[in-house]
Amino acid sequence: YQESESSPLPNLILLDLNMPKVDGRQVVKTMKIDPALKRIPIVIFSTSGQHEDVGPAYDLGVNGYITKPLTFDDLVATMKMVDDYWLSLTTLPPQI
Repeated sequence: YQESESSPLPNLILLDLNMPKVDGRQVVKTMKIDPALKRIPIVIFSTSGQHEDVGPAYDLGVNGYITKPLTFDDLVATMKMVDDYWLSLTTLPPQI
């Protein structure tokens, strides 16, 4: 957004760990120390389900970790579950 002061913040962030240029872990660290961003739930959405990725992600403060499904149909079903849980069922914290 051009004018960040008047732009809405997201209710939920789906974040990949292995992005080009910026590592997802660094994004989490940066967000969790920023008072304006630290309450936004972060769900990791990664191809890796390895314990050495999952555990440290939770240690950084992520709210969930989803291993990316292999098929398009499974992706659609997973996104429906994410929507149902995070955007419909869960009461999200107010923005600061």
